[in-house]
Amino acid sequence: MIRMSDIAAKAGVSRATVSLVLNNKHASVGIAEDTRRRVLSAARQLGYRPNEVARAMVTGKNRVIVYLVNDPSLEVAARILAGAMNEAEPLGYSVKLVARDGAWGESVIERCVELRPVGLMGLYVPPSLYRHIQEETARYRIPVTLLDSSFPLEGLTRVLSDDEDGVYQGLAHLHRLGHRRIAHIAGWRHSGAATTREAAYRRVMARLGLPVPEGYVACGEWVIETIEEVTRTLLAHPERPTALFCADDKTALIAIRTAERLGVRVPEDLSVLGFADLEMARYGNPPLTTVAQPFPELGAAAVRYLLDAARRLEGGEDHGTAEILLPNRLIVRESTGPPRDT
Repeated sequence: MIRMSDIAAKAGVSRATVSLVLNNKHASVGIAEDTRRRVLSAARQLGYRPNEVARAMVTGKNRVIVYLVNDPSLEVAARILAGAMNEAEPLGYSVKLVARDGAWGESVIERCVELRPVGLMGLYVPPSLYRHIQEETARYRIPVTLLDSSFPLEGLTRVLSDDEDGVYQGLAHLHRLGHRRIAHIAGWRHSGAATTREAAYRRVMARLGLPVPEGYVACGEWVIETIEEVTRTLLAHPERPTALFCADDKTALIAIRTAERLGVRVPEDLSVLGFADLEMARYGNPPLTTVAQPFPELGAAAVRYLLDAARRLEGGEDHGTAEILLPNRLIVRESTGPPRDT
């Protein structure tokens, strides 16, 4: 059996230092990174393997971060998971994916808590569950963060892409190209992302001194048939827009297809801008100009917050709440260009 004193002797440090490093408490006492690496290297060479069962019995927590999602097959969910795993695993933590079972209900939150994780991160969790999340996790001192597209609630930390600035980047790009008639196809009314981006569209249009005529904001609901219908309606508007800003890439690509079927060329007759930069965006016809969200970085930032909050709670501190905003980036491809003279 490998003892901490054996590791301490090989690494040339004290047993206390070994204990702090192996229990991931080195940062709280200022242990240098090269010392941490030396301890971990000595532990590996001696064949040390931590007893996670014993650790969990002492601390009441497993070295697991729960990732709660509605649909793990979504590209957004997978990219966030990749970023979370890349951040957590080098620190000795794993990420456990928990998907909702049928309709959202309180039982899925209870399943998460039963795992006794060090933290919980949720994607696209409905606001109706926020209070239950707060109550259940507070009982077991489990920090929580909600990822992107969530509605704000006092006491819950959110890790978000900065959609206000992302919308500004996209609309400013269209404005620089010469567009003045820019309409918006919004998403589902009950989505935090859709409402945030629609509100940002209205604010940015005012900031740029551009009008938003009646009928220039249409709700596509993220449903193919509805997006096709509102695209046709917008293109029949008396002040036909020369550009469309869409709430996401799927909406933008469907709008492009609908326009082309009506004989409206993109970008010659109509510029179209998306939001997210999903894999499908680069393979559109034409490739889609879009606002890229930092999905892996969102996952990594959530893990960093949860581990820091867990350390604070373990030390008897209040971990506090925060709103962590990460920057988006405009990706210019071939679906936007100058408007034709009209």
